[in-house]
Amino acid sequence: MNKLFAFIMLSTGLYGCQSTQNYKYQPTKLDNMTIVRYQKMADNHHHLKFDRYSSILTVTYRLPATNLLWQQKHIEKQTHKTLCEDKKSSIYRLAHEDNIGVTFIYKGQGGKTLGPWAADICKTS
Repeated sequence: MNKLFAFIMLSTGLYGCQSTQNYKYQPTKLDNMTIVRYQKMADNHHHLKFDRYSSILTVTYRLPATNLLWQQKHIEKQTHKTLCEDKKSSIYRLAHEDNIGVTFIYKGQGGKTLGPWAADICKTS
């Protein structure tokens, strides 16, 4: 029994307390018209996917470089700009006006996923 408890505590320490994703996104209940609108938008762009049940829009970026570790600051800056600063961006409007969650996936060797977020990522703590 003690070995099992020790294993659970070790597993929680290794996997359960990762600090990379500190978001507070809660799925938003959408009406059918809104769901159809977002699904249509996602269907028209090969790098967008809309999860109607979780109200999350997934945006996939394919990076030219093979090693994402070198681009960590660039990735975080681009994500923050898209979600918090670029008020003309449709993704900005989705997150701030409609409370749609946004997940960013950066593809490359050792791909990176950020999110999902709503506008809560823009609040300074």
